[in-house]
Amino acid sequence: MAGFKGASFVEVIGYVGRDPELKTTQSGTSVCNFSIPVDQGWGDNLQTEWYNCVAFGKRADTIAKYVQKGSVLRVTGVMSTSQWDKDGVKHQRTSLLVDSFTFLPGGKRDNESNAKPAGQGGAVEDGPLPF
Repeated sequence: MAGFKGASFVEVIGYVGRDPELKTTQSGTSVCNFSIPVDQGWGDNLQTEWYNCVAFGKRADTIAKYVQKGSVLRVTGVMSTSQWDKDGVKHQRTSLLVDSFTFLPGGKRDNESNAKPAGQGGAVEDGPLPF
């Protein structure tokens, strides 16, 4: 976790809530935004907290290429709050800046590839994962 020295880290595990959005800054750095919902509480007190995640560079490129809505990820990083004014209105957004991530089994991609019988929609190859 070399990216954020001296910071307190947060770990979130869950299903990606929307397809990642990849953008490039003017300086050429890749930036990928995605969200992960985490349920907190129980019974009638159950609430969903959405973690807005932001990855940069190679991490952003990898997430944009291999992750989709429904994928399961373990994301570790630091929380950061940005503030800005737009048309005289103050805005604020808190994001999880991704330091590391791990692909976990059980997501949408796994379920879709397992649901297709061989010969219908392409073969599923065994072998090393592409990431």
